[in-house]
Amino acid sequence: LGFTQQARIEFSKHGGMINTDFIDNSGGVDCSDREVNIKILLGSAVGSGEFSIEARNALLAEMTDDVAQLVLRDNYLQTRAISYAIARGRQRLGAYARMLKFLEQIAGLDRVLEKLPDDDALADRLQSGSGLTRPELAVITSYTKLGLYDQLITSDLPDDQDCFDLLELYFPQALHRCCRENFNAHPLRREIIATALANRIVHTLDLNFARRVGEQSGCPIPDLARAFLAAVKIFDFDSMQSRVELLDNRVPAAIQTQMMRDLGRTVERGSFWLLRNRSHPLPIMETITFFSAGAGKLIHGLEQLLSAEERRHYRTELRKLTGAGVPDDTARLFARLDTEFTVLDIVEVASRYDQDLELTARVYYEIGSRFNLPWLRTQISGLPAEHHLQGLAKSGLYTDLYRSQRLLCIKALTNNSLRTPTGRIERWLRAYKQETTRSKNLLREARNSENRDLAMMLVIVREIERLATN
Repeated sequence: LGFTQQARIEFSKHGGMINTDFIDNSGGVDCSDREVNIKILLGSAVGSGEFSIEARNALLAEMTDDVAQLVLRDNYLQTRAISYAIARGRQRLGAYARMLKFLEQIAGLDRVLEKLPDDDALADRLQSGSGLTRPELAVITSYTKLGLYDQLITSDLPDDQDCFDLLELYFPQALHRCCRENFNAHPLRREIIATALANRIVHTLDLNFARRVGEQSGCPIPDLARAFLAAVKIFDFDSMQSRVELLDNRVPAAIQTQMMRDLGRTVERGSFWLLRNRSHPLPIMETITFFSAGAGKLIHGLEQLLSAEERRHYRTELRKLTGAGVPDDTARLFARLDTEFTVLDIVEVASRYDQDLELTARVYYEIGSRFNLPWLRTQISGLPAEHHLQGLAKSGLYTDLYRSQRLLCIKALTNNSLRTPTGRIERWLRAYKQETTRSKNLLREARNSENRDLAMMLVIVREIERLATN
């Protein structure tokens, strides 16, 4: 008995758990694709005399379980991505309205054909508090991957040797031992890499990542993908994701969803930072090498560096996670994710201005505390965004505050050579007392106000930005 897409949507609207045919059958398609690509690879080896037909057939049989695990892994990540989209779908309905228009442009989405709601229907759902159904999000997932693939395959990114690990991860380990040197010669190498990268972006981040970050940064999708690949490595995404997966059926699914959302947000923020602060096209491995050692060192000791406001947030998150059954070591890693991407600023400043890394970090976080920047970011984050432009305004203010914090850190670091972070900041504040007074007065007024709105935040952020750039 089969279901039409409309029947699946209606069933889902009434509480039914159902995907789509192409999601339910994706394991077979994935397995078939891998079989073809593996046979192409081995066919070349047989043709060149590296393998006999008998050895090739024995190798195919040997890798059966490995291929099955790769296929199951892909399907686990794909269905999880849809589940995570469901979990936050109602809050993101306005964003999905823009996402559908984006997919119409880059992937040829036909909403009528795919039984997806038009703008009026989306407005009705927003009014009623209902989100997109699982079958609808499955279609959006598919078109997102298709759109990303089309943008990637027509770029030079699949030819970049820094993407070779995507090719390695596609093939089972048995082929690594005998055919790794032939991977780059695979006639479908570019297609495999583009597909794997599109899948990885969708499985790692929410479906709106490419549209949202592309819109905010003005960068094309291949540049977004480069920044994404670098951020995934810098923030050790794979190891962190494994920690979440070890909690399957041990902690509430909502907690795992939050942990993956926070991890994805760190990667997204890191990607956006790289897009805004590094040259393009981004050299992926060079960027990873530049940031990884310093970022790892800072992240390891981050709890001791945070401001009082940030430590309060960290402790709240830590109690929430441990209270839900997350092991203490894992909870500590995830509780500090909200501020983790700031290590990019610190590594960059320390390197550019030839400063000690720990001193730079202490100045960075202390100057944020002196100007109440963590508190200010919390206020901005909590403001309502009733339409798209308000959301962009909030995002812009958030980004500008971090940029100002970095510039203020540079001013304090390079203004004098005192050894302690507090000493450097105090001397800089004394030297620029008149310039800093207005910013502090505005912040004091905001903290004492009961009616904080976007206009007030805009005035304060611009004043801090003026102080940082003058």
